[in-house]
Amino acid sequence: MGALNLFTRIAFPGGLIGLVLVMGSCKSAVEGVVNVSQSARESLGARLVADSQGGLHLVWYDLTPGHYNIFYAAKPWGGEWSQPVRLSRTESYSREPCLAIDSQDTLHLVWHGPPAPREKEDIFYATKPSGGDWSEPVNLTQTDRHSQRACIIADREDNLHLVYSEWTGISMDIHYTFKPKGGDWSEPINLTFDDDESQDAALVADGAGNLHLAWSSKGETPWEILYMSRPPPHGQWSKPINISNNEGKSRSPRLAVDSRNNVHLLWHDDSLWQGVWDIMYTFKPPGGDWAPVVNLHQDIIGSAGYPWLVIDDEDTLHLAWNYLPPGPDQTYDILYATKPQGGDWSRAINISHNKPESGDPVIALGRGDKVYIAWSDQSPGDWDILVASLRG
Repeated sequence: MGALNLFTRIAFPGGLIGLVLVMGSCKSAVEGVVNVSQSARESLGARLVADSQGGLHLVWYDLTPGHYNIFYAAKPWGGEWSQPVRLSRTESYSREPCLAIDSQDTLHLVWHGPPAPREKEDIFYATKPSGGDWSEPVNLTQTDRHSQRACIIADREDNLHLVYSEWTGISMDIHYTFKPKGGDWSEPINLTFDDDESQDAALVADGAGNLHLAWSSKGETPWEILYMSRPPPHGQWSKPINISNNEGKSRSPRLAVDSRNNVHLLWHDDSLWQGVWDIMYTFKPPGGDWAPVVNLHQDIIGSAGYPWLVIDDEDTLHLAWNYLPPGPDQTYDILYATKPQGGDWSRAINISHNKPESGDPVIALGRGDKVYIAWSDQSPGDWDILVASLRG
């Protein structure tokens, strides 16, 4: 039995429920943890998706053989994890992959890195059909500017949408391009076009085909979370809205959409205490306004960040995040909690529960009630990618 943090309830206007950590014990929901990367070097930046047959697909970047490369491993339903395979092919570094899967179980992968040593960074794309092999990586940007931190999604029609940050000579702006099913990538467009620094883009598509974009922006004020949307099929992007709008720094937005097309948005924020991060949450119904922002950790002493949110077919929210408890010699752990539609937050399970450090969790929902969480963990000696399986 491992130490665990529990949540009690606090009601907020609009029926929102906040999280308040209290102490408890139990770790029974975690069925097992596997070291997938098993690298002698540093493995970071996990991204995890599940296919329609219950198989898992995992990518990350790894400091092998001496510079960062993109690696991939898979686990069929009921089987074991495959040996990691290197996907990037350049002689320079490749970092920060983003992985999407479409309705045909085709994988779509992007990352950034220079095409050759001492060159500027570009966005690379590779794809893998179900049961097939990975394609050769394609350079999607090939401009004279740095391109970084790409986010790719597939909508319900299997069209692909890609956002990333690109240097304009003054600042990083958010760029967007799309690829219709069976077609070619469109010419990228600049969505932000200002002097502010724009990074950490997150993108989702709802069931009606609307696109929802959130990102971190820093101008004359500290980092804020901005949002815009675009109606289908190729409508105009809305004007940016400042969602966080506070005096602290707001970073790492995460978006998810439920079956009723409500948009859910989380990020981490140090507006309460400078340098101490909290998890902030809001949502937006279709055609409505954003609900008041709720600090899900407002009564916690400690730091919480890098949230990851997914929503299952029954509209249950699944949330994982980094948490650093107060006190000397404490290290980051990975916590996980759920909230059913119209219900309360569950107890928060400490998934990693080890030393020295754990960070950057991602979640995939598998077959039946299976939940999988992947993260970077120092406990094997170097940073490795661990994957935990849980009963839903």
